[in-house]
Amino acid sequence: MIFLSINSMKKILKREGAKVISDKAAIKLRQILNDHAVLISKKAIKNAMFSGRKVIKQEDIENIS
Repeated sequence: MIFLSINSMKKILKREGAKVISDKAAIKLRQILNDHAVLISKKAIKNAMFSGRKVIKQEDIENIS
């Protein structure tokens, strides 16, 4: 499941200096960022569970190895 919008990806690319962005480029960036977000989320959940918590805290994300 993808939660990031193509328009958000285009905004990021434009903010960084891109003049024209193809839909395929925005879709690929969205896929890559989504995949990273899923991996980070899974690791953060494991960190919280290891600490005996159900709540994901900022430190769970910061302490991902």
